[in-house]
Amino acid sequence: VANGPVATVWGLDYDGDGNEWVETRWPQEGRVHAGLLSESMVWTRHYSTPLNAQRSRANQVSKALLCFDFLDNDVRVDGNVDLSSPEAVKNAVKNPACASCHQTLDPLAGHFWEYEYFYLPSQAITGYPVEPSLSYKPEYARVHKPYFTDGRTGYFGKTSESLADLGGHIAADPRFSLCAATRFYAHFAQVELNEVPVETKAELQKAFVASGLNARTLAKAVVMSDAFRTLKVEDGHRAPEHAVRRLTPRQLSRAVNDLTGFTWSTKINFAIFSEYGVTRPYGTFDLMQDHLWGFEVVAGGRDDFIVTRSEHTTNPTSALVYRGMAREAAGYVVEEDCDRDAETRRLLGDLNCSSGDEEHVRSHLARLHLRVLSEFAQPDGALVDETYALWRAVRDGSDSKRAWAAVLTAMFQDTRFIHY
Repeated sequence: VANGPVATVWGLDYDGDGNEWVETRWPQEGRVHAGLLSESMVWTRHYSTPLNAQRSRANQVSKALLCFDFLDNDVRVDGNVDLSSPEAVKNAVKNPACASCHQTLDPLAGHFWEYEYFYLPSQAITGYPVEPSLSYKPEYARVHKPYFTDGRTGYFGKTSESLADLGGHIAADPRFSLCAATRFYAHFAQVELNEVPVETKAELQKAFVASGLNARTLAKAVVMSDAFRTLKVEDGHRAPEHAVRRLTPRQLSRAVNDLTGFTWSTKINFAIFSEYGVTRPYGTFDLMQDHLWGFEVVAGGRDDFIVTRSEHTTNPTSALVYRGMAREAAGYVVEEDCDRDAETRRLLGDLNCSSGDEEHVRSHLARLHLRVLSEFAQPDGALVDETYALWRAVRDGSDSKRAWAAVLTAMFQDTRFIHY
């Protein structure tokens, strides 16, 4: 599927409105369609070199879909090989030590020779129409493959002639379903792959296979599993492992927007990209969902190129991001809601924004504890006592609207809101 910019970059047929995602096909005759395995952007992100002979791409597929990393194999490497010589490298992989990996790695790598070693979409923008053949070059398989390898293509000893064959082999491999179960659980539970319990992986794998490899079913099985659930912790008892998880920057953006209608965004009007005769402004974007000019990485997210692992604990930079977003969102919703009728308000309900009546204020503070912090609090209880003290201190020095903004600023950066 492609929207307008994707279709432009890759030279795809497109009849949508520019923003709409529509189904299309790669234009090159004879190009095999195999989902992400034949996706040009995948091989733009995961590049190779002639001497590497597509092995890095093969290992990436193995790591991502089978959870098997060839580099984890314990192999004693001969240090006398001249790695600058293609012939020396080609001959070296035949010795027993090297062959222990290369006998399966090289046939797997043989599937990817039709893609340019290193390519950037910006290379295609030399004026329209685009030249998608810059990324997909079937002649490489004929010219380069026999020179850098022995030409074999296969899947761990099985015959495999195309990316479509490869996709079928991967889907039928028990390692794929187990790896998918492991990765889904690790993502949702915010743990490392090696921290996923064996029993949990096995149960999720069964559910995934029984569903016909349905990703939605697997995701639901993860969040409904006993291992994922957060248990209540009584005094004196240790919390279960990984019981508390932190909202990702994107989740935090969605949560704040749901509560307040506010998106922390900005607009860059000057041209970011001006090479090859093309100039376009970056435009408006969500600061919490942008890693180039926004705060996604410093808030704990990743860009999947330089920063490939998310941070699941709060640090000084993420705390500063939370503070900034909380202040902006709180001020926005107070101004918006206090100018609306109670029926159309987002968060503050029937609050009298200018009232200083303690009973009225405490009642609404208790509602905010439940709505924002997901905790039940009595209007005359200790939790509301602390929040009311903050509200009162700000109001005494300013006014009621500023006091409500201060309370919400505190709540939106509270650990009880950031974590779940």
